[in-house]
Amino acid sequence: MADVRLLVVDDASFIRDLVKRVIKSKLPAIEVEEAVNGKRALSLLGKVDFDIVLCDWEMPEMSGLEVLQWMRGQDRCKQVPFIMITSRIDKEYVIQAVQSGVTDYIGKPFSNEQLINKVAKVLAKKHDLRALARRDDQPLQAAQGNPLQAQAIQPAKIQGVAADSVSVLTGGKSAGSGRKVASSNAPKGLAQLRLPDNVTARCVIKDISLQEATLVVKTEERVPKVLESAVVDIEQEGGKQVARVNGFVFSVQASERSASSEFISVKVVFVDNDPEKFEALSHFVAGLR
Repeated sequence: MADVRLLVVDDASFIRDLVKRVIKSKLPAIEVEEAVNGKRALSLLGKVDFDIVLCDWEMPEMSGLEVLQWMRGQDRCKQVPFIMITSRIDKEYVIQAVQSGVTDYIGKPFSNEQLINKVAKVLAKKHDLRALARRDDQPLQAAQGNPLQAQAIQPAKIQGVAADSVSVLTGGKSAGSGRKVASSNAPKGLAQLRLPDNVTARCVIKDISLQEATLVVKTEERVPKVLESAVVDIEQEGGKQVARVNGFVFSVQASERSASSEFISVKVVFVDNDPEKFEALSHFVAGLR
């Protein structure tokens, strides 16, 4: 099989590292290279043939849009698939990217499932995803059905391309059944859940990504209502506050099969698009690796 090369371009080192890791964990046959900015990306693109480029939009000196426009003007890489990664999801930005020749678009924050699905969808047009998912020390099984839903290769060790939906920044791994699981059973930290009517509750973070958090809360006050607004104040060791992240209550579940359960599990989906909160949350989740 010919080498498949992917270039990830982002000025944030922790984003590059985490994107590389999730790609390599699911598609280990891909060779991943990185560029810290647009100028470095142009230098690499002028010398190396890449099969796909993942690039952030907002970077100093040269934006992702400028990288895309340069690529589309070069015979060497005008046909190379380009996936824009950005928090700019407004219609005018999407139109601008489409007019410049973007292949696909993924908004921040994103899960590893979304990232892998986007990459696999593009690569499946010219490459065998089963081969890209193969590890040298493990046999290859034939994938069936949707190429994005590849069957497990020795299921106890490796899951298919789109098997789990743990965030690209959590470092989580899928269980043998393909269900989403946390990277560890240990609590991820402490937080305070704030609800309407000045209701607050101390809680433990059971799982967290850039998109959502699962919190364990004692049933001392009123039970949170599904779809009501919520704010999660995340704390670091020693009580240092990371960010106040806005969201809404997605689900509420008793921790035990009993009407007298002392604890409940509350899933909060984040809705913030604030870059500063995104960066703070990204650092927090990255530190859980």
